Amino acid sequence: MSKKRNIVFMLADEHGKLIQNEEAVTKEQYGSKDKLERLNLREKGYIEFSNTVSPGASTIQSIESIMSGIYATKAHKQHYRAWPSWDSLENPVLGGFLKKHGYEVVGFSSLFNAKTWLPCLHIDNPDLYETFSPIKRDIYSSKVTITAIDNYFLNAEKNRKSKLFIVHSVLMFKVWDELINLFFRNGYNYDNTIFIITSDHNLPQGFRRYYLYFLARFGLELYHHTDLTEYNTRVIFYLKYPGSKGMEIKTPVIGYDIVPTILDLLGLKEEWPAKFDGISLLPLINRKPVPPRLVRIDNLYPYQIGREQGRITSIRGSKYKYIYRPDPTSSYITYRLMEQWPMVIQDEEFYNIENDIWEKDNLIDSGDVVIQQEIVKHRKFLQESNSEILNFHVKNLRKVFRKNNLSNGLFKGKEKGRMLCFQTCPFLVFKTIILILTQEQPEWDIEVIVKQKNKKWVDDFKGIEKKYIYPDDSVYDINKFNENIMPNINSYYDVILSTSNFPMGDYGNIYDITQFPVGDLTASIKIMESIRSSVKAVFCINMKFVLVKNFRRIKKYNKTVKQRIKTFIWKILPQRVKVYLMILYMDEVKRDKINPELARSIIIRKK
Repeated sequence: MSKKRNIVFMLADEHGKLIQNEEAVTKEQYGSKDKLERLNLREKGYIEFSNTVSPGASTIQSIESIMSGIYATKAHKQHYRAWPSWDSLENPVLGGFLKKHGYEVVGFSSLFNAKTWLPCLHIDNPDLYETFSPIKRDIYSSKVTITAIDNYFLNAEKNRKSKLFIVHSVLMFKVWDELINLFFRNGYNYDNTIFIITSDHNLPQGFRRYYLYFLARFGLELYHHTDLTEYNTRVIFYLKYPGSKGMEIKTPVIGYDIVPTILDLLGLKEEWPAKFDGISLLPLINRKPVPPRLVRIDNLYPYQIGREQGRITSIRGSKYKYIYRPDPTSSYITYRLMEQWPMVIQDEEFYNIENDIWEKDNLIDSGDVVIQQEIVKHRKFLQESNSEILNFHVKNLRKVFRKNNLSNGLFKGKEKGRMLCFQTCPFLVFKTIILILTQEQPEWDIEVIVKQKNKKWVDDFKGIEKKYIYPDDSVYDINKFNENIMPNINSYYDVILSTSNFPMGDYGNIYDITQFPVGDLTASIKIMESIRSSVKAVFCINMKFVLVKNFRRIKKYNKTVKQRIKTFIWKILPQRVKVYLMILYMDEVKRDKINPELARSIIIRKK
């Protein structure tokens, strides 16, 4: 199909394939599974991909991946407090690409701030929402989206351009008839338009039952990316194009396959200027064999700071599913305790999802030779995709390095010099920064200081002059540093850098102490002050820096506005009120709701 077609791309927020009808936060969500099934879409010529998984377990991450055809961990939230940005990255998104090919692109969403949160949705005209009563501006109200679409057809300039409509709504199937009739009445129908219906993610099983309970009991948030089970990553996906025949395709596919498929239908796939991680699904539709493959699902961005949540990656094939979590668990453990899953919390899990869709039988330690061979294959894919993702970000961040003119701004235009870099951030962040520095300042002699636990990984660094291993993993101590490191380092450096996700503090109220030793940044600055150097700075993963002499001046921005308000309120509360609130927070009755015997048997972290 090479003819230009209109496209209606519908993203149903939080709608899983395995969703239970009784799972609901609001009364409007009850029966959401039935509402979709009653539409009988296959009878209307829709192709159902009944084994589709989400590329990411949160809205922004998943939709960015879906609209760009790449891994969710390549989507572009590069560091804490940074919303997705596409201006410095070479990967296009569907809307921007089709605009360059003569399409008019219009986005509608029940999230009014979607232009900021999800620029790939192309929500460019807030006037479309003006007639919707502000008192009803609820993110769970699909009426917002319907109103915006109706306003567009009433007021938008009529032209003959092909259109891409992107529709993002939580309760899409509650208003399906009204939604689809709007497009049909305005000339966009099954004879001239491609319709795509999919979802960004579901929620962990029991999420809605336990969400408020968790907040009350621990002050922990049970996020929708707390887990990567089939329940919260298996999503819906239907495709209808002129002449398509209704059918079900059971072969596993993933959200980042959708854009390659659309472009294949339009005859534009070869003009996409970047590498896809997804594939076109037209061969499957045409009943042609497709080689078996593995796909990747992630719950966080590589450089994202998760408060009570560590990174989880799922590698999934047609039969088996591998789970890897490199970070300490927290809300994940609590969630599984509530579900009373009789399993060991491990760094790795492996399931036969053909026979065990609810993932109760962890096969990671199975003695079966075939199972162990499959585990090795899945681990290899994880390592290969990790390297590809790291190189992707290094490549793009190098462009930001040059755009920010850091060779002159930070390195004073010197082609050669001596540099010392402290690891004062998670190792992946530090490794990325060092890779960028070695490639952008190749003639510089770079020395690094890393923590004891990262000793085995430090040999991965190429082009490093010297590597110093701090003798333990605790916060840097100036006396211990002077005793173990100082005698071996040089007496003078042109540049000394402390490294960070963001140059505003020590990750207080952001990192759990088990994930990273809070206080390293401040401690490193004290140490840096005792070493002779022309430039001393905190260097951030977003390729910006703050000079150490200016650091204390901005340190007050360590916390978010919300955190500062909470701190201020707590400070002015009377002591009696504080005691009462703490009693409520530590309510022993609530604490006893976890079975202690089960807890002792389950919280075993196996290396």
